[in-house]
Amino acid sequence: MAIIRAIVLSQKKRTFSHQVNLVSTVRVVQFNLPASVDRHWVRGSPFKTHLFNSLHLTLPSVEYWMVRHVKSSLKNITASPLRQNVRGFILQEAQHAEQHAQVGEILRQQGYELKACLRMEDWILASLQRLDWRLNLAAIAGMEHLTVLLSEVVLASDLLEAAEPTLKAMLEWYALEEIEHKAVAYEVLQTVSQNYLLRVAGLAIGCAFVLGLLNRCTLTLLHQDRCLWRWAVWREMEQFWFTKEKMLLRSVPHCLWYLQPNFHPAAHD
Repeated sequence: MAIIRAIVLSQKKRTFSHQVNLVSTVRVVQFNLPASVDRHWVRGSPFKTHLFNSLHLTLPSVEYWMVRHVKSSLKNITASPLRQNVRGFILQEAQHAEQHAQVGEILRQQGYELKACLRMEDWILASLQRLDWRLNLAAIAGMEHLTVLLSEVVLASDLLEAAEPTLKAMLEWYALEEIEHKAVAYEVLQTVSQNYLLRVAGLAIGCAFVLGLLNRCTLTLLHQDRCLWRWAVWREMEQFWFTKEKMLLRSVPHCLWYLQPNFHPAAHD
């Protein structure tokens, strides 16, 4: 897909420093999903399919929540480059939400009951909304940090090999743009508050939210599919979290890096 190649080239040309990084021009994209999608569209794998289905399903509400809080922070930002970045972040995240929402409709057509996952997500987001707005920003920065790791794993591994082409392209586009704007939420947080404990609390909330919700929804969909207790499913789950992609094991040093006093997302490219 041309848009994916263009983003890759733009990423290769960029150099990073511990300064504000400009988000590229927002790309207007529309993924037209096929009328019929295989129930297990990632190489016939129930686990991989429902892992990414869970991501598609839960992202729209999370991204709109991020947009609301980051947008409201504009009144506290005077630096022109960061204001430009925030606007780019908002437009990219809003577009992600619109595209991911299509997959929820496909899952409903396939007969999945989605209320359990979405009800839990709504409760978590409503609970966060009742907390201090700075803590919400810290949680967003923490989530974005973990999302970058997941994006890197998706792009560097064979997880999506032989997946349904349009859904694969959507996830690759999403992952590339997440890496592209990886510093924005953190820079907004640092502009609003440089309190170290706030940053730590935000990371804890972000990790618990992302990992907890993703696992809960994946297991729920596997249960509905009557695949939850298959040995092959648990084997793939173990490979993803511990032995092949090592998402959980890689999360530990990734989060420890975030806790360094001089941390900045742009230090790693």
